Amino acid sequence: MDSKKINLKKGFVDIYDFGEIKLHAYQTNDLMYDESYILGK
Repeated sequence: MDSKKINLKKGFVDIYDFGEIKLHAYQTNDLMYDESYILGK
């Protein structure tokens, strides 16, 4: 598994590469510290 972090103006995205599938985890860094996930093929 490979991973990388991309800093954004508001929060950051961690990308985890599992070969055929990638998981994108977006963290907002707000008071609630929300996190969203996107699976890509």
